[in-house]
Amino acid sequence: MFVKKMSLLLLLCLSLVLMLGSVVIAAEYVAVSGGKVVIDGNLSDWQTGGKFIVPAIVCNDKAQAVRGDTAWTDANDSSGLIYLRWTNDYLLLAADVTDDVGTLASRPDNGDSIGIDITIGKNATVLIEMTPYPPNGDWNQAVLARDAGPMTTYSANIYVRAIAKADGKGYYLEAALPWSELKVGDVSFNPLNSIPVTMFNVIVTDSDDGVARKSVLLNTRSASNPVTSWYRLLTQLIPIVFSGDGVGEVTW
Repeated sequence: MFVKKMSLLLLLCLSLVLMLGSVVIAAEYVAVSGGKVVIDGNLSDWQTGGKFIVPAIVCNDKAQAVRGDTAWTDANDSSGLIYLRWTNDYLLLAADVTDDVGTLASRPDNGDSIGIDITIGKNATVLIEMTPYPPNGDWNQAVLARDAGPMTTYSANIYVRAIAKADGKGYYLEAALPWSELKVGDVSFNPLNSIPVTMFNVIVTDSDDGVARKSVLLNTRSASNPVTSWYRLLTQLIPIVFSGDGVGEVTW
C-alpha cells in the first residue's frame, strides 16, 4: 500500500511538472550550460538525438492570455515552446512559435514577439521583448526593454535571429542576452553569484495587423492565477535554477 501511494504521489508530481506553462504550481525551471550555440534561428544545436536538452516552457492555452483572451482562438492562432540555457556571459533563449499570420511592426512589442521577464535585484524586473520581424530587417531594432524607467531599444549587444517555418505558419527564434545588459539602473545580475538565482516568466505576443497586440500569453497565467499587470508583478514569476559551470560557446 505504501509503495502504491508513493507511486501515485510521484505520478502527481510529474503531472504538475509537465503542466509547466499551463498551470504553474510550485514549479521551477532548470537551465543547463555547456555546448555550442549558434544564434541563427536553427534550433538543432538545442537538441540531442532530436530531443531538446532542456524542458519546454509552454504557452498554448486561452487561460494564459493576459490580453486578448476573447481574440485568441487556439494554438494555431498563436502558441510557443520556449527554452532557456546559459553561459558565463549570456542567458540563451530559443522559441518555436506557431502563428497563423506573421506581422512586421514599427516597434518589437507591437507585432509578433517573444519576451522574457526576469527579476534584477530584490524587487525590480526587466522585460526584454524580441521580434522575429525587425523593422527594415535590421536586427539592431529587434529588441525592446521595459523596466522601471523609459522603454529602451537595444543595440546589437543583444543578439536575436529568427527564421520562418517552412509552411509560413510561425517562426524559430534564438537570442543571446548578455548578463551585463540584464539590469535595472545600476543593478545587474550575475548567475554565478546566486544559484538558484531569480524569477522569470516568458511572454508570447501575437499581432495580426502589426499595429496592436491581438493577444499576449504569459506562461505563469492560469484561470486560477489572475494577472492584473502582464509584467512587473513578481508574484507571477517562477524560479529559474542555473545548472552546470557556465562554460559554453556562443557565436552568431
